[in-house]
Amino acid sequence: MSSTVPVTFTCACGLTAEHYCRKPPPADIAREALLAAVARVRALHQPTRGLGYDSDEDDGTYGVVYKACTTCGHSSEYAVRWPCDTIRALDQITEKR
Repeated sequence: MSSTVPVTFTCACGLTAEHYCRKPPPADIAREALLAAVARVRALHQPTRGLGYDSDEDDGTYGVVYKACTTCGHSSEYAVRWPCDTIRALDQITEKR
């Protein structure tokens, strides 16, 4: 089963306009696309100040979470500590490169 990928660069078939190509992109282009996607995910998961039961007091009470993820949870009530699971997973992947 062949899959198609959107192409916005000079692809393996030689076309430069955006089209769908059945040829796999060269490894360096695929790597750049992957790194760009990782950067977009990282941009969504930034630290902010929030409130939650996992407060910085570490006593299980409701309070301030000084570094909460802007995407995971809800910063006004159920803040998730930053770095969140998403950022930690991306860090593990990028450290192995």
